[in-house]
Amino acid sequence: MKVNPQSFFNFCSGHVPLLRQLAESEGEISDADARRLIRANVAPEDELPETTWRRLKELQILVPTEPGSDFYFLAEPVGRLLAYLFDEAQAATPEMVRGCIESLAVSGKQLSRAIETDDVAVLRLAMEEIQ
Repeated sequence: MKVNPQSFFNFCSGHVPLLRQLAESEGEISDADARRLIRANVAPEDELPETTWRRLKELQILVPTEPGSDFYFLAEPVGRLLAYLFDEAQAATPEMVRGCIESLAVSGKQLSRAIETDDVAVLRLAMEEIQ
């Protein structure tokens, strides 16, 4: 079943505390434990716990260990995404983005000049700067 990315990210943005707890749980999670986590993490806009539970399964965030099972695990791609977002991702301000763009523009000009003048040393430095 294909998941709509917009629906997935909208759901995730409204359920960050729940997703953090799911990501921190290791191994299988029972139906009862998942529902307990849902109730402990109040959903946005008075969403019913049953709706949250249904959406976790529909969006393939939680997948059954085997068909018909009452045990679930956090889908591997979702787990990797959450680990990145919670542990590694750095927030970027518009100023940071502009600084990166300006730095790349300067490096691009250096590359152009190095190519025009066949200056291998400057070309190497510009490439290292970009990487």
